[in-house]
Amino acid sequence: APSAFTEQVFRVNALTNLSEVISLGRSEHWLLDTHEVKFEQSDIIGVGGFGKVVTAKFYEATVAVKTSHRAGKETDDEKSEALLELRMLRHLRHPNIVEFLGAVLNADTSEVSLVFEYVTNGTTAKHFVARINYNS
Repeated sequence: APSAFTEQVFRVNALTNLSEVISLGRSEHWLLDTHEVKFEQSDIIGVGGFGKVVTAKFYEATVAVKTSHRAGKETDDEKSEALLELRMLRHLRHPNIVEFLGAVLNADTSEVSLVFEYVTNGTTAKHFVARINYNS
């Protein structure tokens, strides 16, 4: 079960103090460094209301990365939604759901990029690009 501190980090301080989310990512081992995810030969595999999913390389393995359309220029609501999605994904494991591998967080711009296993059947991308209202 998540600790009260973890819940506090994601609900209250996430936007104003992304460094606490980054520290949490290091301690839970889901934080990825920007140099670990390479976009040199990136292809767009899905586009949705919030962002797009592109291919990238993570230690020579092809991965899918969900990023915002407005990378680094998201509204506070968009940033909050991305962090809420991160909060849910970091503990989600199921054989029928693409595996969440980690996230790249930029403390300067508050940009959040979510890294997933790459599934070649093409239908999975639209499922994690789709905008989900977690506040309902």
